[in-house]
Amino acid sequence: MDNNINQTQVFVFSGLTNEGRLIPFFFLIFLFVYIVSVIGNTGMIAIVQKTAKLHTPMYFFLSYLSLVDLFYSTIITPRMLSDLISLRRAISFNGCAIQFFFFAALAGTEIFILSNMSYDRYVAICHPLRYVSIMTKRKCTCLVLLAFFIGFLQSSLQTNCVFRLQFCQSNLIDHFYCDVPPLLKLSCSDTKYCDLVTVYSVGTCTIGSFLPILISYMLIFSAIIRIKSTEGKQRAFSTCSAHLICTSLFYITVFFTYLRPASDVFDTQDKVACIFYTVLTPMLNPLVYSLRNQEGNYEARAQSGGSHTDLVNPQNQKLNNVPVTAGYSQQFLPCYSTLAKTLTDLAKKKLSQVVNCTSDHKQSFVTLKAPVLQASDFTRRIVVDTHASTYGLGAVLSREEHPVLYLSCKLLPREIVYIMVEEECLAIVWALWNLQPYGTTLP
Repeated sequence: MDNNINQTQVFVFSGLTNEGRLIPFFFLIFLFVYIVSVIGNTGMIAIVQKTAKLHTPMYFFLSYLSLVDLFYSTIITPRMLSDLISLRRAISFNGCAIQFFFFAALAGTEIFILSNMSYDRYVAICHPLRYVSIMTKRKCTCLVLLAFFIGFLQSSLQTNCVFRLQFCQSNLIDHFYCDVPPLLKLSCSDTKYCDLVTVYSVGTCTIGSFLPILISYMLIFSAIIRIKSTEGKQRAFSTCSAHLICTSLFYITVFFTYLRPASDVFDTQDKVACIFYTVLTPMLNPLVYSLRNQEGNYEARAQSGGSHTDLVNPQNQKLNNVPVTAGYSQQFLPCYSTLAKTLTDLAKKKLSQVVNCTSDHKQSFVTLKAPVLQASDFTRRIVVDTHASTYGLGAVLSREEHPVLYLSCKLLPREIVYIMVEEECLAIVWALWNLQPYGTTLP
C-alpha cells in the first residue's frame, strides 16, 4: 500500500441510520438475526459431521456453505451492531482492508459453492443411477477447494487495487462496512483502473458461477416436465426449490449492488440490498435447506426399517415394528408366531398410549429382539440382499446368512416411472451407499 503523509489512517462509517428512535429496533432485530445465523450454521455443520447418513455430496457442500456463512456474517454483523450503539463508528485503514478482503473472499466462495450445489442437484435428478459414481468424495473436495481458491484470488486482486489508492480527502464511508463503491468515492486518485478491476472480478465470478446454475436448472426443468403426474412434478421441483430461492436472492442483490451504472450517492436502496446478502442470507440458508432438502435428497433417504434392537422397552406404536422387522428372520426363532402374536395383540389394544407390559410380554420382546439382529462382525462375509417394487426399495445386510440390519424407503416421483431393471439397479446402488458404514464398498 502506498501510504504518504496525507493518507487517511482512519475511516468513519455513516452506519445504517442516524434516527435515534430506530436504533434500538434495528439493534434487536439484527442481533436476533445474527444469533439465529450462528446457531443455525453451527448446528448444520455439527449435524452433518455427526450423522453418518448425511455424509453425502449435497450435505458436504451444505456444511461448507454453512461454514462460509458463519464467517461471512461474523465479519460484518458484530461490527454493524457495535456501530449502532456507538458514538464513534471508526475503523483503521488496515482494519478496513482486512474486513473487505475476507468479505469479498467469502462472498466469492459462496457463489461458487452455490454453483456446485446446483450441479449436484442436476446429477441427482437427471442421473440418479450414476449419482454415486459421478459425485465422488474426491470430486466434491476438489470443487470446494476450487471455490475457495477463486474466491480468495479475486478478493486479493480487488483489495490490492482499492487500498493502493490515495484517500486524502473525506474519511466518511457512506456505508456500514468497507466495500468498493463507497471507498472509491473517497479516493483522490484516478479510480478508472479499480472500477474495471471490480467490474471484471465481480462480473467474471458472478457470471462464471451463474451460468452453471442456469444450465443445470434448464436441464432439471426439462427432466421435471417429462414427469407425467402433477404431484410428481411438484415433489421433484421441491427438491431444488430451496437452493433456487436462496441463490436467486443472493445473485439479484449482488447484481443490483455491483453491476449497474455508478451513482454519486450510496442511497438507502443500496444499503437494503447489502443487508440481504450480508446479514439475512447467512441466516436463511441453513433454515431453508434443513426444512426442504430432506424430502428431495436422493442419498439421504429416511430409513423406515432400521434396527429394532434400539428399542429399550416395547411401548406405543413401536410394538408393531418388532414383529414386522423380525418377521424376515422367523426361521431363526422357535415359536415365532406365538411370540409375535403376544406383542401384536398388546399393541392393538392400546395403540395410542403407553402400555403396561407384563413379564410375559417383556420376555417375548427380549426373545424377539436379541437373537434376530446380530452385532456387526467385520471379520465375517457380507451379504446384501436388495429388492425393488413399484413404490419402494428394500435391503437386508447379513453376515453369513444371519441378518444384521434392515433398510427400506419409498421411491421418489421421478423414480416410479423407471422400468423394473432400472429400479433393481437403483436398489443396489442405494443399499451399498447407505450400508458403507457396515463395510460395504461401491464399485
